Amino acid sequence: MKIAVYTDGSCRYNPGPGGWGYVIVNNGRVVAEKSMPLFRSTNNRAEILAVINALAKLSQDPKLAKQSDLIIYTDSLYVANPINKGWLTEWVKTDFAGKKNKNYWLLLRSLMTKFKSCTFRWVKGHKQCKYNNRADELAYEASNKAIARIKRETKDRLCSCELGK
Repeated sequence: MKIAVYTDGSCRYNPGPGGWGYVIVNNGRVVAEKSMPLFRSTNNRAEILAVINALAKLSQDPKLAKQSDLIIYTDSLYVANPINKGWLTEWVKTDFAGKKNKNYWLLLRSLMTKFKSCTFRWVKGHKQCKYNNRADELAYEASNKAIARIKRETKDRLCSCELGK
């Protein structure tokens, strides 16, 4: 069974508040969408977390996962290249010397083993790929939620200080 996964991450004021989003498509039909705000992140972290969370969702049914060929579409070369060019294998051998986000890369690597296959395809962001655009919208909306919450919490703290509480 072939399943398409579209992922995107967003980070404002990199590093800063951000979010990730994914869209899972099976037989031309959207079967799942999800996004999550991140209150302190980087763009690279948001991008990889989108893929990790999509694979975690799909791996909830182990039998289905083992029968699934995933095609993961990402507009992040940070995510696609380490898989497609074999860099991740080399990073593991060197215990990620000089590399960031080791824990996320190891989690992604572990999740990938739960599927029959995982193919990563880079797509140009903000172009004519409706599901990639939808993942982008989800990630951007999630980053807006993170910003709004930070502003709300900061305002509340400032008001409390001004009142001498």
